[in-house]
Amino acid sequence: MIKTNVLLQRAELTAVANSVIEKLQADVNILQDSVELEIATDKETAALATKKTSLNVWKKYRVLLSRVQEQEGFPRVVEWPEAPGE
Repeated sequence: MIKTNVLLQRAELTAVANSVIEKLQADVNILQDSVELEIATDKETAALATKKTSLNVWKKYRVLLSRVQEQEGFPRVVEWPEAPGE
C-alpha cells in the first residue's frame, strides 16, 4: 500500500513536470526559430536563455523523480526532490 501511494504521488508530480516541460519546450522552439531566422528582438534573445535554463531545471527534476524508487529505504523513506518554481 505504501509503495502504491508513493508511486501514485510520483506519477502526479511527473505529470506536472511533463506539462511544464512541454510548455517550456514550445516556448523555446518559437524563440529559437526567431534567433535562427535572425529576426529575434533583444527581449526574445534574453527570454530564450531564461527559458532554456528553466527547461533544464525541470528536466533534471523529472529525472530525479524517476529515481525515487532507487533510494535506500524506498518506499518507507522517500526524499522527494524539490520542485522548481514555475
